Amino acid sequence: MLAGALSALFAGLLAVMRAAPADDGGLRRFMADVAACIQAEPCALGFALDQGTLDTLNDFARYHPWVTRARFSRGMDSDSGYLTWDWSGAQPPQIAGDSQGGLWVQRGVVRSAIIPTTIRLGDLWLNMPPPDDIQLYGASVQPQRVYLLLDYFDGRLRAEATLYCPVRPEAYWHAAVKFVIGRRAVSVQPPEVWQPRWGAC
Repeated sequence: MLAGALSALFAGLLAVMRAAPADDGGLRRFMADVAACIQAEPCALGFALDQGTLDTLNDFARYHPWVTRARFSRGMDSDSGYLTWDWSGAQPPQIAGDSQGGLWVQRGVVRSAIIPTTIRLGDLWLNMPPPDDIQLYGASVQPQRVYLLLDYFDGRLRAEATLYCPVRPEAYWHAAVKFVIGRRAVSVQPPEVWQPRWGAC
């Protein structure tokens, strides 16, 4: 029901976006590679969900051309923890090089990954099939903000956008998304969740 309401809300925004020439700039190729990682197939990102060993992850951290300054924080379980890294500059333009990437590892295999992107929400909306689920909510923290979550591939890919108040339609057009690949070990919602309105928070 929420997805239907939000689809109507986006209708005016999409009309503006479609008035401009569309150039995906390699977005579809990048998304196909993300899908390969989700499906545990070889992908340029260098990992696959629910697969791998600590040795292969060590090779990823040391030798992947997009990765530099990797750090592993060991978890409570055996062969578990969180691997973070900086980007080397060789990554594709869809990856935001100023934010860290991360892999959550449990018993030696990849359970989820966080990939910061430069992909604008509007470009994702136009170039991807409709999401499986949409969540939109505000949080009463300072500065006040709105979270938009789009789920794809049966929830195994989440695109997250954070916008700061006051929220206007053009802000959605330009908002960069962060990809969460796989299911998070811990899901945390901000306190005092509420439904936002355009132009106000």
